[in-house]
Amino acid sequence: MDLVKMRDPRILEDGWIPPSSYASLREQSIKRGIRVPIEEKKDISPSFLQRQKKIVVLVNEGTASSAEVFASSLRDNGRLVALVGAKTYGKGLIQHTFRMSDGGGLRLTVAEYLTPALKHVTKVGGANFDQITGEYVGGGIMPDIECDSKGIPSNPGADICVAIGIDAIENANEENYANSLIRKPTS
Repeated sequence: MDLVKMRDPRILEDGWIPPSSYASLREQSIKRGIRVPIEEKKDISPSFLQRQKKIVVLVNEGTASSAEVFASSLRDNGRLVALVGAKTYGKGLIQHTFRMSDGGGLRLTVAEYLTPALKHVTKVGGANFDQITGEYVGGGIMPDIECDSKGIPSNPGADICVAIGIDAIENANEENYANSLIRKPTS
């Protein structure tokens, strides 16, 4: 891969960010005077996604900010076997400190992270459980498989969440193998 491609953020962006977000990012770049070349978008086929490696992401209360957006991006775009661990921190605000002439500063919220499914990451006054959707609203990302792994284990194999993540990947591989054995009707 040449140096230009390695420095081009769209290499990652094209595979992870849905087209509506891409257009929004492009629009912001144009407003700031940054020239963004227009490229033809390639559709990712379902068979391509099926051949991808299985991914499990471990999350906990320390998972915050862009890490929450990344984890939920994988989930929202079907690239994830499971999020494993505990509810994430819920830091979805982007702040900027404006320096004052007296040496102080004024910190303002200038943006907010949303997941690709347009859900809030930010914890606003504590999370509320939505009885209808079964999700926590306004505070972090809930894992698909909850587990408690407090502290740092002396042996990496002793971490229960790592073991659960490995089980999730193995189960997903077994399901794919079993599904490949099922005969599909021919026309």
